[in-house]
Amino acid sequence: MMQNMLKKISMTVLTLMLMFVFLLIPSSSLAARAVPKGKLESTREMRAVWIASVYNLDWPSKKGLPVAEQKQEFIRLLDEIKAMNMNAAVYAN
Repeated sequence: MMQNMLKKISMTVLTLMLMFVFLLIPSSSLAARAVPKGKLESTREMRAVWIASVYNLDWPSKKGLPVAEQKQEFIRLLDEIKAMNMNAAVYAN
């Protein structure tokens, strides 16, 4: 009984030590994906806004609006987003 318990403790300690050692060894795949030093050039940039519909935070302005008014508000909101020089809008219903 005592020997079985000692064996379990030894295996646990050994496993933890091996995990710790592997955490210290840098991965070659991570080194290959390292970001080069200097300025990164980007051909495109994502500038997005989140449109919140929960509790009518951003859209629609109030609960129970007719569909036509909701559509007008949404188009006006998209026009404002475009005027802010954003190129993406994220909406989740």
